[in-house]
Amino acid sequence: MKNLKIHLEVPTLSHETTLLSNCEQHLETESSTLKNDVGQLYIYEIVKYIKSVEIDDEIIDMGEIRISERIKLLESLPLVAYKQIAKFMDEIETYQNDILTIDDYELAIDPIFFDNSSVN
Repeated sequence: MKNLKIHLEVPTLSHETTLLSNCEQHLETESSTLKNDVGQLYIYEIVKYIKSVEIDDEIIDMGEIRISERIKLLESLPLVAYKQIAKFMDEIETYQNDILTIDDYELAIDPIFFDNSSVN
């Protein structure tokens, strides 16, 4: 792959939920080891950050292809691409931690954060 460009983005909650549901179904149907399951989870984690892949003059929009095809495409990328995507993911995590931490308190963003049932 001579002219490879990977366009990354922070996934939406909807996109992340779809990918995680697909991953869960995949793991339930496969009989594999813990090592393989962790590897699959990492692949899905990487895939959710990829918006598109450009190879030479062809642009592949990840939102327009099946999740299984996204996985196959990711698995065909060179190792250096994984490293760059992991770097992007680390930068996003650092940014999130910075904005969600005040002094020594870290605001937890979990389902309870979005629960408005106790609001008067």
